[in-house]
Amino acid sequence: MLLILSSCSSDLFQAEQLFYKKQYEEAISELNKYLFLHITDIKALHLRARSYEELDKTDEAIQDYERIISIKPDYAQAFAGIGKILFEQEKYKDAELALLKAAKLDPVDYEILYLVGRALMMTEDYKTANKFFDRAKEINPKDAKLYFYQGMARA
Repeated sequence: MLLILSSCSSDLFQAEQLFYKKQYEEAISELNKYLFLHITDIKALHLRARSYEELDKTDEAIQDYERIISIKPDYAQAFAGIGKILFEQEKYKDAELALLKAAKLDPVDYEILYLVGRALMMTEDYKTANKFFDRAKEINPKDAKLYFYQGMARA
């Protein structure tokens, strides 16, 4: 029994290593094996969703993010993942809604705040976008792209 548990945890570790080596197909394969026995493991589902994103398999990524939300409705990163995909698909209003949910759940995550600002710009809510850029700037004042987009929002 200990061998099985050890093997399962090493599958997750191995999947993480494959992900960081940008071997996304292999990471997904390892994660599929791991998730067969650990169907509600948020970390594994998130890693698989990110792997799918890297391979432009956005439908699969969204399915994993939605699964995460069904298990843990307050998991901000799942809403952020969906929002990021929708933004890239130019579905800005839907992206804005998903990202606002993420920001409500995690109001100190720089990337989420930055992405909300970008989505708000695309829906032409420049005043609110500027506020989100201000909040993001409090967390990471050294990111040049933030100043670029905030300047656009203010203009």
